[in-house]
Amino acid sequence: MTAAVIFNLDEKWERYENGVPQALPDYPALEEPALVLTDFGKSVSGVFVAGDNSRYLDAVITRRLRDDGLIDGEARVLIHAVERGGSSHQVFYTAVPMENWQRLQSWAESRREHCLLIAHAGLMPRLMGRGDQAVVFHCNREISLLARQQGLLGYYSIMTLSAREDDFLETAASLTRRVPANAGGAKLKLQWHTFGEPLSPGLEQALHAQLSAGNAMDMRYESVQKTNGGVASALRPLSRPFQVAKLAAGPAPAKIAWLAESLLPRLGQCLAVCTVLLSAWAGVLFYQAYSLDQEVERSRAAMRPPAEQAPPAEARGQDFAITRELIDAMANAQARIDPYAFLVDLRGVATANGVHILRVSMNGEAITVEGRIEQRGGRDDALAAFLVALRRLGFTPEAVAPSRPAQAGGFFAYRLTPGATRKGGQA
Repeated sequence: MTAAVIFNLDEKWERYENGVPQALPDYPALEEPALVLTDFGKSVSGVFVAGDNSRYLDAVITRRLRDDGLIDGEARVLIHAVERGGSSHQVFYTAVPMENWQRLQSWAESRREHCLLIAHAGLMPRLMGRGDQAVVFHCNREISLLARQQGLLGYYSIMTLSAREDDFLETAASLTRRVPANAGGAKLKLQWHTFGEPLSPGLEQALHAQLSAGNAMDMRYESVQKTNGGVASALRPLSRPFQVAKLAAGPAPAKIAWLAESLLPRLGQCLAVCTVLLSAWAGVLFYQAYSLDQEVERSRAAMRPPAEQAPPAEARGQDFAITRELIDAMANAQARIDPYAFLVDLRGVATANGVHILRVSMNGEAITVEGRIEQRGGRDDALAAFLVALRRLGFTPEAVAPSRPAQAGGFFAYRLTPGATRKGGQA
């Protein structure tokens, strides 16, 4: 997704086309996705030192600014960077008057396409690398400087008295004098970014010479309008979707929608690559399966002639008949009931159901079991459970007369024949 970058700085609305500014009306009617780099009108930026356990940081900063007379009424506090150290940490923030905040947010939310607001000062810490560095944002008469030295943040802002070059140089010198000198005399790396009308070549050289005097700072200058079709380094964070989502000042759903649509082309490319890889892998598997089928077919073809050339059963002789009879006898023996395994299973089910086994006799594949149960209240639940257990072992019970006449109740006799696959253990 390609988004237009709109500037709302110093109460002016502009956009850049190939480095050339184009004036826009206030709160323009945009028909395309846009990122609006704004100073939120009369907002206040600074560095606030807070304790580790500081809660309600927004309210604390707002109250401090109100007590100092920098703002009136309520404000929305945006946290741009936090530098932690020791028992406290430094917070670089921008406090936006609630009236300005609501007006810009209502305008952004009413656009047809995605429109995110990016705090102008929020870009400054994103442009600083490791070590002692400083960033200057210059827009018309306002100059702001954010510095980090030995882990300490400092923010300074100043207004030029007029548009004359000597006033500008004096104001820049006054601003940089507020920055403490580095220990050991090391130069402070300074990035100077001009938004709006760029400095003339002569003024740029004079500024560079002034800041480099006394080996205080090493300046690198860049103007947004001098990027011939390219992207200014100050705006490079706006070309990264995740950076934009972090920088955007607005509701979370708008950020998520922006991020999802921005990453959609990359997601499509990843899916295309995955499709190609999966197709290639499927081709390899298909080729392996085809090769395996061919190998199986060749093996079958190699085995078929010997089988067809085998002599008939009548010509195989007496040894073949003896071998077949032995195999049949082994199969019949395996299919018969294993007495040991049966007695183990019978003992288990009888004990579990309170049944006393008196006699067991085997005749071929039929087994006769005689026993006795203790009848209680005329019920024979134990015998019923015993018969159910025998059926689960794979036998079909059939009531028969006992081998000896019973003189009392509770005696029984059943013939068991295999009726299903046995589930008992094998010895």
